[in-house]
Amino acid sequence: MKKLLMHTCCAPCFVYIQKDISENGILNSDGVNEPIDLTAFWCNPNIHPQFEYTRRKNTFINFCKDVECNYIVSDDYDLNAFVTDIVNKVGSGEFNIRCEYCYLTRLEKAFEYAKNNGYDMVGTTLSISPYQNHLVLKNVLEKLSKKYNIEYMYKDYRSNYREGQNLARQLELYRQKYCGCIFSMDERKVGILMKKYSKTKLKVKRIIPVIITILSVLLILSLVLVIYINSKGSIIIQKVDENAKNVSNDTAKKSLPIVVNNIIVGAVYEKKWISAEKYYFNSTGKQNTEVDVYNKTGKAGTFKLNEMKQNSDYSMYTSTTSLNKADEYFAIGKTSNIVMLQPIRKSTVTEKDKNDVKKALGIYSLFNSTVKINEIYDVSLNNNEQGKIISATNSTKNIFGVYSIIFYISNTGKIQIIKYNYVKNTKNASDWPIYSLKFVADLNNDGMNEAIIQEITEFNVKYDIIEYRTKGFYEVLSSNLKI
Repeated sequence: MKKLLMHTCCAPCFVYIQKDISENGILNSDGVNEPIDLTAFWCNPNIHPQFEYTRRKNTFINFCKDVECNYIVSDDYDLNAFVTDIVNKVGSGEFNIRCEYCYLTRLEKAFEYAKNNGYDMVGTTLSISPYQNHLVLKNVLEKLSKKYNIEYMYKDYRSNYREGQNLARQLELYRQKYCGCIFSMDERKVGILMKKYSKTKLKVKRIIPVIITILSVLLILSLVLVIYINSKGSIIIQKVDENAKNVSNDTAKKSLPIVVNNIIVGAVYEKKWISAEKYYFNSTGKQNTEVDVYNKTGKAGTFKLNEMKQNSDYSMYTSTTSLNKADEYFAIGKTSNIVMLQPIRKSTVTEKDKNDVKKALGIYSLFNSTVKINEIYDVSLNNNEQGKIISATNSTKNIFGVYSIIFYISNTGKIQIIKYNYVKNTKNASDWPIYSLKFVADLNNDGMNEAIIQEITEFNVKYDIIEYRTKGFYEVLSSNLKI
């Protein structure tokens, strides 16, 4: 019986392939199905961030155990080296596209292992994904097959992708929303038609002049927007308070850090915000600082900070002594107060929520005719202010460009935009973000909860601390990580 080493990008993509090979074997050169000794091989250093990598790896291992499939884990995870190689080698022309380098890096590990451990064939679950470049993938397999003198298996499983995803859903496997690298966020059509807005039914004599007035205003605003977008190519709405950069060095020295998923976002001292740069260059004894760590379920405990480092892009990062490396978290200087009284709770999406997105978009909905709600959470800003925070986008195949929005709607129906970003040219949208709410907590002990928001663009991850004020939501701290 031939031995097949199957490089596995994730458990959901492996489900159908494992089932098919286990039940039917593979087609040999004589056109006959023959049984195969299958082993799954994990090697995916492209996945970002690390807690996403860990979550996918653990899902893979648990699935293999459940179906009693042999598996190997190659756990060489060095994202910085991986991304640096992509930049250097694609930039130098050695590779035409990032995906080619990504395929080659992972599959070469599989072929090396197969050569050294007596396997007859190598394949990959990437062959089931309709989002991969199959021509490049097959060329990489052929190249490595000749180099290592090992047969490769390529079967176009794309027609079985949906069935595999349904099986993964039935098995309650974690199903990620993007390939792995930051610039492959999942895009799906929603196709919801925009409805006409009308407040009340008016008599014909009253409604005609009102409609004419509204249409005239909309036409003028639309022309202004069209002219603006054609000249600028994008629209960004956000409020930013940069006072955190202007605090004294003395204040920064006394401050305690705020860390989100290993990124130093800033610090706080006596309810004042301190930027990450001010904290990093002025505070003393940063390593071993005691911090309270919170994850999605609440306080995880008190731990110490490890060594702090600065990347070449000037972003600051660290980690804690907590042994849990998989969960998303934030950490703040040790305090007797519980800064996150209750975790945010996901809410069920309704038609009203979709209509609320359109209301939040207002005049900008003229360029965005579809609504895709990414997340909706019930949140409490303080005892008197509760509501929902909703993040949404539209179809990226919309000829009028793409948008991302995250906004707050109170229980009384008042809507306030937290951030909005629109890009006209979808082929040149590297700065177009996907917004995601991570936590809501009182980080500066002023009795009002702040929102911790993640922004993901093609080459960047940004964490924002958003403070609610009378005049709206303000970004008071932020930190970028280029990838």
